[in-house]
Amino acid sequence: MSKLRILAVGDPAVYGYIEPSFKIIENYEINEGVKIDFHIVDFKSYYQELMSTFSSYAYDIVMIAGHLWLPEMVEKGYLKAFKFESDPDIILSIQQEMTYKNQTYLMPSFCDGHLLVYRQSLVKHKIGPKISVKDLIMNVHANYHHPKIALKAHPSELFLDVLPYVRSFHGPLFDSNNKLNLKGEKMLDGIKAYQQMLSLAPKETQTFGNEEILKQIQLKKVPYAVTWGGQLGRIYTEECIEKNDLGFAQLVESWNVTWSFAIPHNTPQAEKAFDFMTYLISPQVDRKIGAFCGSPIRRSTYKLDGGKYPWYKPLLQMLEEAKRLPNHPYLGSIMGALTELYLDYLNQRIDDNEYIKQIELINERW
Repeated sequence: MSKLRILAVGDPAVYGYIEPSFKIIENYEINEGVKIDFHIVDFKSYYQELMSTFSSYAYDIVMIAGHLWLPEMVEKGYLKAFKFESDPDIILSIQQEMTYKNQTYLMPSFCDGHLLVYRQSLVKHKIGPKISVKDLIMNVHANYHHPKIALKAHPSELFLDVLPYVRSFHGPLFDSNNKLNLKGEKMLDGIKAYQQMLSLAPKETQTFGNEEILKQIQLKKVPYAVTWGGQLGRIYTEECIEKNDLGFAQLVESWNVTWSFAIPHNTPQAEKAFDFMTYLISPQVDRKIGAFCGSPIRRSTYKLDGGKYPWYKPLLQMLEEAKRLPNHPYLGSIMGALTELYLDYLNQRIDDNEYIKQIELINERW
């Protein structure tokens, strides 16, 4: 029996593929006669492990953070392109994220986009299916509960957690030609707004990732939390206190990335890898993974299961409306530089003037 080795990120969604009751891997192995070795690595260590595979063959399929990583990895020759016919059942914005320079390199797994989760019994103002960051700030400040909001402010999450605030106060980070276009004063307004929200969050919130946010919501510790759509299925379980008390809303300034499967350039099993990836996006697998993690990729799944999962409607709306960051070959480096700057500011290592100065230097560099 031949073997396919998959390197996958330790996100809540990914554990659905190896969930014994789903038999996703088992059924493929039986039907296709291919052994599947599904290796999951924690997010904090994942990128380093991924990069090592491109210099020495170790895996036949790897997971890529969609458009965040795709341009740079294609430009460096790390990934194989493949032919894939458009599937109208897969949400269009997801399909568009799978390509770079008119070639397809990715197969979608699950989406991670901003959604607000809130406790209906603890909020003072009625919240619709969509809310702006500025309205959210007003609502959170007016709430009597403390702490008032949970944020994913861990350094590995910080850039994207701050992004809706930057979009609200600054606007897009890139101009119409995809050139970085940062304005120091407005960038300062965005980070200050985020800093104010941190002051209303649990004191350890700068260590928060997926698991910590999950507990804050499930145990009814905060009225508000902003988390990823790809985690909602793990939150909305029987472990959640009064789960029907949860409300869900799209942030107007939402952002989304589609974690996806890709074929590394050095695998000798590209055809078998493509066949397995095609199986993983099939409607039957999508319904299982969608229910498990909360973020399907197919319209049919949202239609069939929308009555079971109250976040499906705002999540689908987010996927149709969220603005991606551009296909920029240095996007990862820009994100890293801004993250370091955010950390310096939030930890009071630099003042307002130095923050603005560093923003201008980043803008000039890229």
